[in-house]
Amino acid sequence: MKGRCYNPNAQQYPNYGGRGISVCPEWVESYVAFYDWAHASGYADDLTLDREDNDGDYTPDNCRWVDWKTQQRNRRSNTLKTVWGETKTVAAWAEDPRCVVVWGTLKGRLKWGWSMERALTEPLVEYE
Repeated sequence: MKGRCYNPNAQQYPNYGGRGISVCPEWVESYVAFYDWAHASGYADDLTLDREDNDGDYTPDNCRWVDWKTQQRNRRSNTLKTVWGETKTVAAWAEDPRCVVVWGTLKGRLKWGWSMERALTEPLVEYE
């Protein structure tokens, strides 16, 4: 976290410190402060630190402990789609019970220019 934000030689620095992302002063100055927050906020060995707002800093009110799947769905590179008043990643929509096709079909339909609602709800055509 600190390396990504403050070490210009770090591989991920351009995506963090290079974009102005920083770590709250309390965590920079005290590992114990971070440790205490982490353990009071759901830390577990199988979870990763995630910023809810990817444009926000590493602060207690913007960080959480999440599983890898949640972490991957909270990336700047993800495409978010809004249907029925809900906004999710395409991968999350593919798991929604209202989606009648698999993820690959959904992704292809969107690439072909289908509306999100049509791509989610139109059943596959079966040929004989």
